[in-house]
Formats: sequence, structure tokens, C-alpha cells
Amino acid sequence: MPEIEVIGSEDRHLAASTILLKSLGGKPFDQLMRQSFVQAYPKGRLIFRLGAQPEHLHVVLRGCVALTGHGAGDKSTVLEFLEPGDSFVLAAVVLGRPYLLSGCAATNTRILHIPAERLRGLIGANHAFALGALDSLALQWRQFVSQITDLKLKSSAQRLGAYLLMLGKDGEVRLPGERQLVAARLGMTPESLSRAFARLKPLGVLGRGQSIRIQDRGVLQSFCDGQEAE
Repeated sequence: MPEIEVIGSEDRHLAASTILLKSLGGKPFDQLMRQSFVQAYPKGRLIFRLGAQPEHLHVVLRGCVALTGHGAGDKSTVLEFLEPGDSFVLAAVVLGRPYLLSGCAATNTRILHIPAERLRGLIGANHAFALGALDSLALQWRQFVSQITDLKLKSSAQRLGAYLLMLGKDGEVRLPGERQLVAARLGMTPESLSRAFARLKPLGVLGRGQSIRIQDRGVLQSFCDGQEAE
């Protein structure tokens, strides 16, 4: 079991800037932090398991977390990556229902744990915080709808291009995890991901490993918005 660590000033600053917690502020925020704790997870460590009852809301302070879905047998796939400032899984905490996904540290990761019971109490008692929770849930819902739309309507190369554009605002992009995990997040095999990168190379998408450079975002955006057969 990872050791419990002290919540530092940087941890508090990042937590206070999240969509969920930025409306809390002042004494309520300080009280919540005193009731919460931080744990560090090494790469590959399970944070929570599908079917478990949520005891905490989690906020990524450092590193990257992979949310994974599970099918028959040992089949599993990455559904999303979460990076510093992202909270998860709020819907399960609000409803008090078992996790529909598992969470695993994709890199060495530092996580803030906020007690689920305390969070539900705040939603009922603090109007501004309840609105922050609503905003956070709405944003997560839109992100998953966008992901499903891409899976249904875009080619592998277009899905990859759109994901790279989402990851970075400038020309330098770093993949949040190893390429085989990114392939799973995009709904393709590692071989399909390699072909998708090859398809994007003439459009100015270059790089190796997790470091990617986009030479012209406009060109890539036009490709992603167009029509292309697989």
C-alpha cells in the first residue's frame, strides 16, 4: 500500500485550480484538505478496481493515470488518460455506485484522495460547489461524447490527428503514455497506430516514442475535419 504523504503547497494550489474545487475556496477548502490525503503510486500500480465501492474522489497532482475498461476474460483497454488537474471518477462518488472502470498509474503518479462522504455532503450544503461538480461532470460527459463520435466517424489517422491536436496547443506534443496504451485509447491496434503515424507524416507530424512535433496545426486540423476512408 502506498504511503500517505503530506499535502504540500503545490498540491493545494493545483487542487484549488480544478473545475471542481476552484469554487470552494477559503475555510471550506482548508477543511476539505485537512480531511484529505496524498499517495504516490509507481508506474503500473492499481489505484482502484472495477466494481469496488468508491471511498474517495481522486485528483491527479503529478504523472498520468489510465482509466481502463474490462471485457470477458482478461480483455481490457484504455478508455482515457488523466493528467495533473484532472479529477476522477466523480459520477461514481456522487451516486455512491461501484466503479465502472479501473484506474492504474500510467507513470509514477501522485494522487490527492478526497473522502467520498465528505464530497457528497458538500454538494448538498454548498451551492457554488454543487455548480462546480455539475460543470466538471458536464465537461467529462462532453469529452466522452467527442471520443465516441471520433471512434464512429473518423479514420484511424484522423482520430490520431485529432487526439494530437487536443494534447497540445503548440507544435510540441508529448503522448501521455506508451504508444501501445495510446493505441488502446484511440480504439486501434499498435500496428494500426504505426500506420496512422505514417499517414500523418506527409502532413508534418513527426517524432519518435512519446515526443511528437506538429509542423502545421492548420493542415492537420483540415485533414481531421475532412472525409477519409480507412
